[in-house]
Amino acid sequence: MRFFFFFLLFCFCIPSAVADPFSLDEGQIYNQLTQRIIHRQPIRYYLNDPKMKPEVEKAFTGWFTNSLFYLSIRPKQSQQAAPFIPYLEFGANAENYIKVATEQESDISIYYEKDLRAFCSPGTAGCLKNGNRLYLIYPGVFNSDNYVLKHELGHAFGLEDLYTTQYPATGPAIGSGPRKAIMHIGTTLTCDDADGIIHSIFLALRRENPQMQDFSFTSLCDEKRKFYNAYMQNRPPAYVDFKGKRTLYTYCTDGTPHSIVQIDPTQPQNLYSVLQAPKDCPYINAKGEISHGITLHSQDIMHAPQQTSFADVAKWMQKNTLYELDLPASKITLQAVLDSKDVPGYLFLFDENKRPIYLFAYLKNDYNVVFNFYLDGRPMYQGETAADYFIYNRQNPKLFYVDGGTCHAPQEQCQEMQALMNKYFLYFAKKHHLPASMPGWSTAYSRDNIMMAQEWEKFFLAHFTPIYILEEKIKQDISHQRAKVYKEKTLQRPAW
Repeated sequence: MRFFFFFLLFCFCIPSAVADPFSLDEGQIYNQLTQRIIHRQPIRYYLNDPKMKPEVEKAFTGWFTNSLFYLSIRPKQSQQAAPFIPYLEFGANAENYIKVATEQESDISIYYEKDLRAFCSPGTAGCLKNGNRLYLIYPGVFNSDNYVLKHELGHAFGLEDLYTTQYPATGPAIGSGPRKAIMHIGTTLTCDDADGIIHSIFLALRRENPQMQDFSFTSLCDEKRKFYNAYMQNRPPAYVDFKGKRTLYTYCTDGTPHSIVQIDPTQPQNLYSVLQAPKDCPYINAKGEISHGITLHSQDIMHAPQQTSFADVAKWMQKNTLYELDLPASKITLQAVLDSKDVPGYLFLFDENKRPIYLFAYLKNDYNVVFNFYLDGRPMYQGETAADYFIYNRQNPKLFYVDGGTCHAPQEQCQEMQALMNKYFLYFAKKHHLPASMPGWSTAYSRDNIMMAQEWEKFFLAHFTPIYILEEKIKQDISHQRAKVYKEKTLQRPAW
């Protein structure tokens, strides 16, 4: 619970120049505040509450005194980072932070508020907007020791979030691992934050002077972690989950990106797309081994043959109901199930941890049932997204029922859909260990969610034929054949 609690406190309101999820240009990891540090120019800040000035100065200088402390007890790293120590000493001096009278004069504006709902995402205790406007809740239960300010200033100095136990995935340099860092879920500055600020300064200098000497550095946290020009060496695969999409990253052994792939389990026709093609380099695979020459591919969805008998159908089902996307860092598995008993057919997606992601069920009675579990665990700040579990009418999609009681249909049909949904949720929950649904889907998003389900319906019918439809087709064929034989025999009878 502690992890989730802290996860909600920090905002993802990060300027695109700092954390563009698909940008790998080291110049992106750069900010005006870091630029002023490398030019040894005081940082000018506007503060709406003068009483908070000591706390703000403490947060600014803390980033640099923390790095200097770790370098003072690590002689090897102190020698490696020697060219950057003067900049760290400049940043550690409180006299180099000047409070100005107006926002227009400032490099960054800091606003303390009692209620952030007008400025930040719900459930957060602080956010940075446009790289220079910082909104914070006053220190207290949700912001002890003013650590949210330190976290958001980390963004302003060019550092990434470290909300997962994976390393930051978007490019060079922003730390070396979790370690309860302030940019992770911690409340105090750590060796990881020190790694990050040192490399942020290096990147700022490198942008000013591309011919600058290369920089090799050993992490202040772990002697086994090494950086070269701010890229972590032998970096394992990582992934980022955001708004239902998973972006996978693999890295060459020198730390540069090998490939970037995005999986969107709500798009049946294009389950994954390559955002950056594989680079020809040795890379670290999901097992932590050095691999060569991987190609990204997914097995083509195989069309079922023209079934002529139930024996053929059973044989095809045994061989062709499971499909996998073969990706370098993760796997999403698609399973198609054709069932002649309770459910005519459904498609089921789950991740490498066997966690359900998406389920689309095609029922006999003009209804479809959909279960949608977000890859990122549905955090509160994304509460405007789809419901986890709903049912709708295929013939008239405006008729639907959402788990939790929202219904758009006449009362009798609402009761019918609710009974069906309860029945099939128990069926699927038992069969596939579905997690409990989270009611709260806003009807304002019903159209998008049902349109998404309709795409899965097209995909399902294009590639798979429910057995009950085959049964009906066979009965029709038999009936048609009998009628044809009867007609032929009738025509062959001699006239009396």
